[in-house]
Amino acid sequence: KLESIGFQWSPRPINNPLKWDEMFEELQSFKTEHGHCNVPTNSGKLGRWVATQRWHYLSLKGGKTFRMTDEWIQKLES
Repeated sequence: KLESIGFQWSPRPINNPLKWDEMFEELQSFKTEHGHCNVPTNSGKLGRWVATQRWHYLSLKGGKTFRMTDEWIQKLES
């Protein structure tokens, strides 16, 4: 019913490849600086992004469907 009135489940574009790569680069910088990828969830945009990627990844491994490319999965696993 919500879709019939134009409701958008995600008002922002999700899984934008350019934005994803930008955030991944931020994660790499964080790892270089701190020696790990355990970004606190409350540390702003990067923390929220990391938490979301973990949730999507674990959901995918659990059999759910999300729009994550094979390339993104490989980068996260590396």
